[in-house]
Amino acid sequence: MAGPEPLLIAAPTAQLSDIFISNIKCLFLSRSMLHNHPAGTAEPSRADRNLTQRMMAAAQPLAVTVHDHLVICRDGYVSFRKAGLM
Repeated sequence: MAGPEPLLIAAPTAQLSDIFISNIKCLFLSRSMLHNHPAGTAEPSRADRNLTQRMMAAAQPLAVTVHDHLVICRDGYVSFRKAGLM
């Protein structure tokens, strides 16, 4: 069985249905998020925080665990889980 195609969401206003469709199709029970801030710091933006909260709320009734949201940049990264943001 081939693995799922990667899901690329280019904006923090992404539709949650687009994010979770592979979980539903492939019966995945978990999800992690990762994106970069190529020109800035890894500090999560308000939009990053809002998307994470929306994602966690949408995951709950689907019984999908959201493990983490990582924001990376040239000099490092921020883990929402380690930072206590989820």
